[in-house]
Amino acid sequence: MNSRNDIDPREILLSGWIGEHPVTGQDVAHLLLAPATGAITELMPLLADALGLQPIAGAPAQVDPAIAHVALEGQSTVRVLYGTGGELVRPITPEWASAALGLRMVMLTCGTQPAPKNTQAALDCYLATAKGLYMGLLSVMS
Repeated sequence: MNSRNDIDPREILLSGWIGEHPVTGQDVAHLLLAPATGAITELMPLLADALGLQPIAGAPAQVDPAIAHVALEGQSTVRVLYGTGGELVRPITPEWASAALGLRMVMLTCGTQPAPKNTQAALDCYLATAKGLYMGLLSVMS
């Protein structure tokens, strides 16, 4: 494996949740992209770069929609579209879709370490302590 095109989709986990905007208090739709195991950790920075994400250093930057953006299929599916045909897909809830549409953006975080267990405490710990996190704000395109 030597490029993002060589990443087996089964090795990537895409999870989502709703968080609170730190300034306005509005609901913010979040996505976390992380390797399922340690097998592809070295390729995750390449994927983060392809998605237009930046290493965490202050407020996350808005990603140019020509590089990457989000498309919703009703209130059941989100697609992260990037590059010339890259696509990540995940089911969502109506509440998540509403948060994404409310701000017309989604906060995408890409981690280089294996994904946390599926609990809020594990996620909070991962986001607070994981090295190699990249973030960006993706526009919701209709």
